[in-house]
Formats: sequence, C-alpha cells, structure tokens
Amino acid sequence: MNSHSVTDSSSWPPVDVSWTRIDTWLARHAPASAALLRPPARQADIEAAERRLGLAFTPDLVASLRCHDGTEEHAGAPVLGSYGPFASLDHLVRDAELLRSVDADLPPAPGMRGLDEELAAFWRREWLLITRGIGWEAQDGLFLTLRDGEYHGRIGRYFNEDAPSFTSWMSLRHLLAAFADSLERRLPIGRKMPVTHEGRLLWDDETRVIPHPRSPLALAGADGEPSEPEPPAAPAQPRHRPGPVLRVTVGRPGTVPPPVPRTLVFAARLGPAALLERMGAVPDTVRERSRGQAAHAAAGSWAAARPMVRVGSCGDWTFALEEPPDHETGQCRRPEVLRRVSAGTRAVALWRQGGEVRLTVWEDGAPAAGGETARSPRTDYQRLADGRLIQRAGIDPWPAAGTAHAELLGSLRDRFGIVFDQEEAFDAPLLSGLLLPVLSDLPERASRPVRDVRGFDLGALIADTDRPRLRAALLAQLRRLAAETGLDTHPEVPPALALLDSGQAVPVTDDDPLGIRLRTLDAEARAAGGRLRDRRAAVPEGITAEDRTAWSHRSIAGAALRRFALLPVEAAAAPVLSARLTAAWRTELAEDLRSVHSTTAASWPRS
Repeated sequence: MNSHSVTDSSSWPPVDVSWTRIDTWLARHAPASAALLRPPARQADIEAAERRLGLAFTPDLVASLRCHDGTEEHAGAPVLGSYGPFASLDHLVRDAELLRSVDADLPPAPGMRGLDEELAAFWRREWLLITRGIGWEAQDGLFLTLRDGEYHGRIGRYFNEDAPSFTSWMSLRHLLAAFADSLERRLPIGRKMPVTHEGRLLWDDETRVIPHPRSPLALAGADGEPSEPEPPAAPAQPRHRPGPVLRVTVGRPGTVPPPVPRTLVFAARLGPAALLERMGAVPDTVRERSRGQAAHAAAGSWAAARPMVRVGSCGDWTFALEEPPDHETGQCRRPEVLRRVSAGTRAVALWRQGGEVRLTVWEDGAPAAGGETARSPRTDYQRLADGRLIQRAGIDPWPAAGTAHAELLGSLRDRFGIVFDQEEAFDAPLLSGLLLPVLSDLPERASRPVRDVRGFDLGALIADTDRPRLRAALLAQLRRLAAETGLDTHPEVPPALALLDSGQAVPVTDDDPLGIRLRTLDAEARAAGGRLRDRRAAVPEGITAEDRTAWSHRSIAGAALRRFALLPVEAAAAPVLSARLTAAWRTELAEDLRSVHSTTAASWPRS
C-alpha cells in the first residue's frame, strides 16, 4: 500500500514528478509507446479551452497538459489500463461538448444530498473526460469533476450504459502517482496488469487461483442424498354441524395431473440401465426413485448442478426424462448424447423450447430422416388501442406450442411404434441417476486459426514459425497453463502431456480416463456455480468464490488440453494462450520459442 492519504491531494507527488517517472519507465521498457506521448500543450491553448467550455481547469490538469497534451491514438499508445488513453486538449473540449449535447443534468431527487446528488446525472457540464476508454471515444473512461464543493477535483468513472461513479483516486495527481507506481512496481490498474511486448506498453489480465480448491462434488457426496420430506399433516378440521357437501373430482380421484415433460428421449432395443449408462450416469447415484424423490434430490446440493434423469420401458422402447420437468438443463437432447444413445440402434427425441417444438431421429450415431419442427407465435403480448404494448402475466406465452407438443407425442405410436403412457411413467418408481455431462463436440470453427489473442498477433507468429518449433513452444505454454491452474495435479494429465511431448496421439473420449477427468472438471466448475445458468442450483456449503474461480480456470485449461490433443497446432494455439493466467505469458512464449530449435525438434504428426 502507498502511504499517501487519499483524502489530502497535496500529500501526493506533484503531477510533473509523476510524469517524469512515467516518461522514464516508458523510455526504458516501452519506447514505442513513449514515442506516442504528445508534446506539451501551449498555455494559450489551455486558456482558450477554458473559455470555450466556461470552466476553470484544476492546477493539476493544467500541469498535466503542460507535460503531455494527451497521447496519439495509435496502436501501442500508453493507455491507462482499461480506461484508455489520456485525452488531448482537443478531445477534452470536443468530448465535453458532445456529452453536454446528449443529455442535460437530471434534476436531483427531493432530499438528495452529497455524493448521490453529485452523481445524479448522465453527464454534468462541469465534468471533463480525461481518458477515452477502451474504445478510444466518448463512451467510457475517467472523468474529472470541476463542480464546486467537496468533490471538486475528484476522479470518476463514466460509462454510457451505466450510472457514473467515483473511483478511489481523489485527484489527478493521485491518479498519475498510481499510474507511475503501477509501471515501476507492476501493480494492477482496474484489474489489468502492465506488461511490455515489442517495445509497447500493454495491459492484460492476471489471475491467481488457490492451489487446492474444495471439491463441490466431494462435499455433495459427503452430505449424502437427501430423503424426500414427509408430506405435511392435514390440518385439523374445525368442528361443525353436518351439512350438505359438494365434492368435485377431475381426472383420477386423488391425483394431480403430472407436468408435461419438455424433453423426452426414446431408444430402441436398449434396457433402462444401458440407456442411463450411455447418457453418462454416475454409477453410485443410480437407483429407483419416484418422481417426487428425483425432483427433491435434483433440487438439493447433493446433485451439485448435475441433471437427474429417470428412465423406463414402453414396449420395445426405453424412455428418458429429466426431473423436475420445469427445470430441465437440456442435457438429454444434446447431439453428443443422442449420438451415444443411438449407437447401433435408433433414438427419437421430442422437446419443446419456448415456442419451438422439435422431433429429431437418430440412427447409429447420426441424424436421420423423419424429424419435424413446429414453431408457434407468441401470444402474451397485446397491443392496446393507444398503441402501447403490454404483456399479460400468468399465461402460457406459446399455447400453440403445447398443442403441437401433444400432437407430436401422440404421433409416435403410428410413426415409430412408441406407446408412451405419460401418467403411468410419472407415477411409477423408475431407475434414475445423476448425469456427468459428456464432452461437448468441438464446433467446426474450432479448426480455424485465430489471428489475435489478447492483443497479440498470433497470425503473424503462425505464419513466421515452422510447425515443429511452434508446436513445441505451445506445448511448453500448455505445461505452464497446467501448472498455474493445478490441472497437472490430476493423475491423468502428466501422462497425457508426456505423450504429446513425444509426438504421440492422446485419446480423449467420453469413457477413457482423461475424458472422464475432463468431464469431472466441467462438473466441478458447474457445481461451484461458475456458470450463470448453473447459479439456480444449490451450491454445496463451504464453496467459496476462490474455489469457484479455481475450478472454472482448471476446467478451461482442461478444454485447452483437449483441443491441443485433437486439433492442428495452428487451431489449438488460441485456446492455450487465451487461458493463461499470468499477464507475462508473452514474455514466457518468447522464451519458449527461443529455447526450441527446429533443427533438433522432431517432425511431429498432426495430433
């Protein structure tokens, strides 16, 4: 921590002292960026800008402009983290006039005082945008307030899609001192770390993860599967005189119609246990469960964000449905799952997603003819006579989709000989289990090289480096990634890296040890709540944000290892480099390239 007080601007070094430190560091470590600092602004031009804007600049702002009139906005410019380049005097004026024209000051709310009142505006005429944001234009960046009062001279953050806010920098001299400290001591600015590459100042993410994160899957297993709660006791009936009673029964007496499953998967000539295995069920979670037991187990932390599937038989077919039906994850209908389910047989999947109902047919691991798609219009919006559009609550937005789903389900008997009794399937206890999601297919675009990674010209590196040398350097990067994320602590990973090092192929399928490990890492990341769509699932108690971050990055590293094993090196490069945790990966890559000599590298086959 710096010892300067954040409440007393004068306790920070003068602006010219900080700029001298910045200039010295850039000249030594990033000369190409130093060359893009503009010369000092003329005092007469500063005074003209003050008159044009009707503002008196702070002495610190004048002193900064007298050191450098901002920066040239070219690649390699010495920007301030993600806040962008320092604005020139010309941009200070033009951006202020533009932002003033967008919106006038908002009137303060009744009783609003202090900080809330200061920031209650899209933009204030007394604010100046002193950096030009990540896009190098007047859409975001840091502003300096020149309003009279206790906040005069403070630094705030502006973003045109969010409310403005003040930063911890109390003044421009505080900000410039922090910039100099960041360069000299390699400290982050706004979560970005300063690095240099080819004479340029760059800013990159630097992430540190704990080496031994708690396993949400292990914690969930230790808790054990929750037992289904006992139904609540019926309330005591009040004493009353006998009288006429009206009893109305709809459907089967004493039953509630089951919810319609949004996804149903049918497989021919497969038993329930075989279907569960092909879907990726975790063996020690497989047992018979009622619908209520399965839904209750799936909702708790024991499930650890893994989908619960129940399977049963209907004639020569076996069916699978996810519980509870109103919280499906869509695992059953993934192409990767249907490919496994239909291997050597036939599979039919019927599902509804919003207003779309789809029926797909798979034979021997591939899509087959006979599929169908029905799309329904949305009906929950209504246009009023005055032109306003309102949304009606409490209704099915796509009622026709429900009808289409029922019709397609009814057509399965004639089309495929599938006789599915929905009520019987829901009432009976069925074999069930949690799924360990299978590996995702690599998209076609994954085979195409990426030219830019985190501002690094990867396309030029690929074009200028012979393939064996490139592969060896990127394998070294993969080893570094495995070490910094903890991926190499899993017993399946070091042998895989050794095979890659010797130029041999590495098997990565759903059922081999490395594939199961990668699937498990993905499940750990999901169970820790590392993905937004999994946040609704109960996270096992004891899992922290640090655990979540560690599992997320370890899973990403595992995915990079898989791509390196399966794709050409040109396509595998970007996933490896983009996953690196250290901001110094460019320097390490240069070291790895220098340490590899193409004359001694083997001519590895495509892996």
